[in-house]
Amino acid sequence: MRFPTSLFAALASVLGLAVAEPSDPLISSVSHSGSGCPQDSLVEVADGGRAYRLHGFSSRGPGTDVTQNCALHFTVGGEAKYQVSLKHAKVRAHGYFPNGSGLSYYLTNFWTSEPIATTSVSGSWTNNGGAVNGPLVIEIDVPAENRVWSQCGQADIMNPNFRVIIQDTGYYGTRNGLVTTETLTYVWREC
Repeated sequence: MRFPTSLFAALASVLGLAVAEPSDPLISSVSHSGSGCPQDSLVEVADGGRAYRLHGFSSRGPGTDVTQNCALHFTVGGEAKYQVSLKHAKVRAHGYFPNGSGLSYYLTNFWTSEPIATTSVSGSWTNNGGAVNGPLVIEIDVPAENRVWSQCGQADIMNPNFRVIIQDTGYYGTRNGLVTTETLTYVWREC
């Protein structure tokens, strides 16, 4: 005899058994905005909604494209008894940086229902070796005290925005067949 999942979860709750938290949020739609991924550019969803390929994202310096950003907008379904937040972002792109040049990066996030509760994490990287000309990965951890949480059990829109600023001479983005990829990791807590 097979029992419905909801019946098993209710039984586990009554018996005091641990119920596994969700691993990924239920994302029903994705849109994007920003100078680095305007609406006419292609953003592909990959890896079950954890990774996004940003075709055409590029920031170069010196010049007018020294800074670019790409904001993703996810409609996230509410999970009963859980809240979700962004925990980590990994952005992989082609980098070209002569010795001594580098970039600054920012990851800002908020929920549409509560835009005043915005978090921002920043950092920088400087090339102190030989010239870099190939894949370059930026890893951004969102500290626990900086996380913004969804409302308990309600659908909302999460808005992570990734931005780079080239400090001197350099390039970061889609180039030589390497598409810029943003991979996101989420974390849950019980309401």
